[in-house]
Amino acid sequence: MTQEKDKVLKEMHRGRADLHIHTTFSDGMYNPGTVMLHLFSLNVQYEKEHGYKYADVVAITDHDEIAGAIRAKEFADENGIDIEVIIGSEVSSKNGHIIALNISEQIPRGMSAKDTIDAIHVQNGLAIAAHPYTLLWLAGVRGVGDLITSHPFDAVEAKNSNITELVSNYYTMFINRKHQHLPEVGNSDAHFMAAFEKVITLFAGRTKDDLLKAIATSQVSARGYHWGLIGIARYLSEKRALMQFCKTHGIRPHNL
Repeated sequence: MTQEKDKVLKEMHRGRADLHIHTTFSDGMYNPGTVMLHLFSLNVQYEKEHGYKYADVVAITDHDEIAGAIRAKEFADENGIDIEVIIGSEVSSKNGHIIALNISEQIPRGMSAKDTIDAIHVQNGLAIAAHPYTLLWLAGVRGVGDLITSHPFDAVEAKNSNITELVSNYYTMFINRKHQHLPEVGNSDAHFMAAFEKVITLFAGRTKDDLLKAIATSQVSARGYHWGLIGIARYLSEKRALMQFCKTHGIRPHNL
């Protein structure tokens, strides 16, 4: 019992990050400000209930776009939201989706995975293989697959909260631990509010710089589970309510 309690306390004092979040600047349901307000609300709730934040660091990673991340960071700074925002993007390489972290200029889409990784590294950014073995390729979502065993990725997304990644998450961990031993991160891949709180990355430290160093030194771990059938129901309900609100008031989600 004492050992288990010590383990819990130790994890409570590790940093928490979500490095794969979408906004209306790509296919997310909410604009960057709304996303940051929701994360701030979760932090208040978690500190009250658990004594630690839901997330110390987040990355906004819209598809082939960094404007959403820039706006999220500006919003957090302007409103005193104590969450560090990493400028990121989910880049559509020719071989699959790659998360670019800590960049200042958008990485062009359509390049090979190797050229995409190189372009990220030129900016001193980190390249993470997003849902490498996703089963959603029929819907246009692609992962880089076995390229995680041969390309110079900085980390691999071993846990993605989408229910579609239930099997592929385990396969990703199996292949990575058998071959490459890349640092493993866990992300919500949130497109809607109910997708948060399921998966998180734990890292040594608290700040953005701590996180980037932790990834580089493999001091990260992926925790959590996919959002399941209840999450699908919440997503459909949330989307229906949002669309009805926008229709009633004659506005677009971007303007919320």
